[in-house]
Amino acid sequence: MLGNPTSMMREAYSLLHEGTLALAEAEMNGIRIDVEYCEKMKRKLGKRIALWEKQLLQTKLGKVWQKEYGKKLNFSSDTQLADILFNKLNIKSKKLTKKNNQATDAEVLEGINVDGIEILIKFKKANKNKNTYLEGLLREQVDGILHTMFSLVMAITYRSSSQHPNFQNFPKRDLESMHLIRGAIYPLKGFQNLGVDYSSVEVATGCFYHKDPTMIKYVTDPKTSMHRDMALQLFILETLDKKHEGTEENPGELNLYQGAKNGFVFPEFYGDYFVHCAENLMKWAKDVILKNGMPLKDHMKAEGIGTLSKFTEHVEAVETDFWENRFKVYNKWKEIWWQEYLEKGYFDMLTGFRCQGLMNRKQVCNSPIQGTAFHLLLWAFTEMNRQLKAKGMKTRMMGQIHDEMLMHLWPEEKEEVFQMCRQIMTIEIRQRFSWINVPLNIEADLTDVDSAWSKKKGVKI
Repeated sequence: MLGNPTSMMREAYSLLHEGTLALAEAEMNGIRIDVEYCEKMKRKLGKRIALWEKQLLQTKLGKVWQKEYGKKLNFSSDTQLADILFNKLNIKSKKLTKKNNQATDAEVLEGINVDGIEILIKFKKANKNKNTYLEGLLREQVDGILHTMFSLVMAITYRSSSQHPNFQNFPKRDLESMHLIRGAIYPLKGFQNLGVDYSSVEVATGCFYHKDPTMIKYVTDPKTSMHRDMALQLFILETLDKKHEGTEENPGELNLYQGAKNGFVFPEFYGDYFVHCAENLMKWAKDVILKNGMPLKDHMKAEGIGTLSKFTEHVEAVETDFWENRFKVYNKWKEIWWQEYLEKGYFDMLTGFRCQGLMNRKQVCNSPIQGTAFHLLLWAFTEMNRQLKAKGMKTRMMGQIHDEMLMHLWPEEKEEVFQMCRQIMTIEIRQRFSWINVPLNIEADLTDVDSAWSKKKGVKI
């Protein structure tokens, strides 16, 4: 049960107030941008985009598009693209947007087999990198310094958002785009870029709410691995070697671990279901060669799950076991939490924030975990900023991206800053919030002095 609501709301306001001031200081500190690099990459992408436009016009997709729209043809228009794919070419849409329109994102396009689609995918990615990300950096920088804005009042969970430009939306998963855009971002002159984030913080935060003993054991016992166990169950394996990476053409068992994590465990936590999970898992499993040399598809066929329909039935059974046996306490908490929201029309987070209004079941069960996870980082960010100033140190805050805080690190202060991060983020935070019931772990990335953000490397902290 939560504490006194009035007292908790005061604490929530204090966190919001102090966090806003700390983020404003990071905004004033700014981020260095390589303007010349941005201009060069824009010109380079512009040439590629022009070439792909010409090539698209020679494909089936481009010819149908041009016939339908003529001089109004716009390869950047998702509305036109949806019309061509789903109305003119009669391709079935497998995904809808939040507004119930037919989706045309990368995930959808990669699953479509029509002449010209591969060129269009490259065109759309290059166009976004050029006209959204690079153009945004150039538009908002002043004398090579970017003062991006951070807000704490835009999201229903009281998580942060970023504007002018959206610093938190820069590419991360697509490695080519990530290196391109982050290659323009630098620490201040003479500094290094340090990023510190909580490892699996939302899994740990969930334990504060549902207190599922199986989940707590996974979080606290380093000998256990939730994602490994799920990979073994999903692909009916006896062992799994995460170090077996395989090749680009024939991935190894690491792909199955990542597939279980990103294609099943987290989607299930966030409200997805077995049909979609099965489709995603098959993508992760494609062309995998097991460590013993056997193709995974042959192994799965021998286990009677060689087709998508059979595999989907298997994933459904795994999903049932996942919630009714493995994480039954977590499952029970979700039901109780949802019913209490239906009765009251709101719920309170452990950090004192109240969420109310019209929400669906996914939002009600995910928001307290996602919101609280961010609030922990916000507290650590604020405290780190306070202590850096109190000690008169040169290191200063640069910004934050959800569960990661970024700093301009003065090289001579590296060890002291590392110690401060450990102390604040793993020890002092548990003294501040007594309801934290599992250890919090941190990870870090660091660049060389005056080196681009794209060249960061993992460091032990």
